[in-house]
Amino acid sequence: MNRLLLRVAYLLLLAMLSIVVACSSSSDDVTPMLSISVDGIDLSGSALNFQQSAASVKVGVSSNSQWRVSCSATWVEATPAEGSGNGSFRVAVSKSSVSRSAVVTVSLVGNDNIRHSFDVIQRVSQTLPDTPN
Repeated sequence: MNRLLLRVAYLLLLAMLSIVVACSSSSDDVTPMLSISVDGIDLSGSALNFQQSAASVKVGVSSNSQWRVSCSATWVEATPAEGSGNGSFRVAVSKSSVSRSAVVTVSLVGNDNIRHSFDVIQRVSQTLPDTPN
């Protein structure tokens, strides 16, 4: 009798464990996703253009994962430098007396194969001195 109860309990435990495993979801089933935009317009492969004065632009991030922002130059600042899920960061440039460019890259944490980059271009207008007639 004890052996029969032990077998029944074992079979019930196996059945419950099978149900739990079959019904559980795994985060491995989620396809990582990342897109970046400014005012709803896709920014990947594009450029943000700035004049010579200090300025900033808000960049939107759509993602189902953690993401990180990196800049190729110190005169470009991205804050916050990381986030999770949908969010945003600001790209700021300091005032400049020379034209310059840099690259900003947004990538998924732990999956550098999924990333989007865009150029940051700061143009300085050169005014020519007046010439006498």
